[in-house]
Amino acid sequence: MLEMKRLSIDEVDDYLEKRNDIEYLPSGRSEKYEQYFLFTEKNVDIGFLAIDTEEDKFIDKICHFEIFNGFRRTGYGTKAVKLIIENFGPIIEATPANTEAEIFWLQCGFKESSGTLRYYIV
Repeated sequence: MLEMKRLSIDEVDDYLEKRNDIEYLPSGRSEKYEQYFLFTEKNVDIGFLAIDTEEDKFIDKICHFEIFNGFRRTGYGTKAVKLIIENFGPIIEATPANTEAEIFWLQCGFKESSGTLRYYIV
């Protein structure tokens, strides 16, 4: 079963230093707003999430979402998005990096709104 494990800022720094295949380049991070997670299954790292959670705005913005090579196109991305939806909201916003990513988010139920993709929990 896929799990979402929260990482502290120190854990994120250590983790990113060990892996050279994550495309996320953190800058000006603040643990107050940005939260970091690993998606794992049976102690195997499947993906990474950075999400901005400004509670006063009621919008959680996905800063970086990545399923690692070798696990893409196997259903893990969809399972990870379901975990994100279960744990955040009422509005989750994603800005796809490319057309393939946009198609993925749309297939997961996100709708376009003002140039970004948003998922509204109703």
